[in-house]
Amino acid sequence: MMGFTLVGGRAHRVQGRPSALFTYRGAGGIALVCQMFEARMTELSTPRESRTQNGVTFAIYQVGAATLVFWPEGSIVCVLASTLDPERVIALAVAKAQA
Repeated sequence: MMGFTLVGGRAHRVQGRPSALFTYRGAGGIALVCQMFEARMTELSTPRESRTQNGVTFAIYQVGAATLVFWPEGSIVCVLASTLDPERVIALAVAKAQA
């Protein structure tokens, strides 16, 4: 995934709903986590920032050193999370959403 190597993943349930979790590792050992789960964006708390690109709205959160970027794909919500530079995490999320 965009210069990252898959190092693990699993299918599980979040609040009784199906979810898939993937962990990637990039240059320098930087971790990137991708999770997809059945939900609606309206179930999330108010984001720090929202951006719309190519018709997709991205909800951006900062939790400590981590940036989390959420976006909808039908009845699924996807999220990328990492301690990479926030703009890089956002760019990776946009690229993944467009793929």
